[in-house]
Formats: sequence, C-alpha cells, structure tokens
Amino acid sequence: MAAAELPLTISERDDGKVRLSLSGFSYADGETLQEAAEELVQRMLVIAHAFRNGGFGPVTSECGLDSSILDFVWQLGEVVSSGGDVRQFLFGRNSTD
Repeated sequence: MAAAELPLTISERDDGKVRLSLSGFSYADGETLQEAAEELVQRMLVIAHAFRNGGFGPVTSECGLDSSILDFVWQLGEVVSSGGDVRQFLFGRNSTD
C-alpha cells in the first residue's frame, strides 16, 4: 500500500532542538532527529487510533480538513492494525535497506 504524500520537514528550533513536522498536521521536538521521529510516531499512532476507533469526533465538511490528510491517517491506522512498519509508512525506506 502506498502512503498518501504528506510533506515531512526538519528544522532546528532556537533552543537547539530538532523539530520534525508532518505537513503542518503534527510535529514533534527532540534533542536529536531520532528523538523527534520517535515522538512523531507516537503522536501519529494516537491520532490514527482515535480516528479509527471513533475517538476523533464527527468529521464534517465544516472541519476544513483536507481529505488527503484524513486518508493518510486512515492508511496509517491500517498499517498499525495489520502489524506493518509504521516508521516506513511515515518516513519511507530505511537508509540502511
């Protein structure tokens, strides 16, 4: 299954921490890129779990959420429920592969 395309950005904050952002949808900070990535994975898993299990609340056209973002979150939930590689889905192939 191909992941929906959401831009991933890396930036350095004024305090020296790394910020990893997923298309302005969610972000995470860490002392290292690895810490930020792990935090982003956890945040996205919480969002996907809530969305797929009805804890997200009703989503209507008035929410203004882009359908590609909703599709991305749904696909992430499918990866989780099937035991797939969440990190590969979010970040692409591992550079050591």
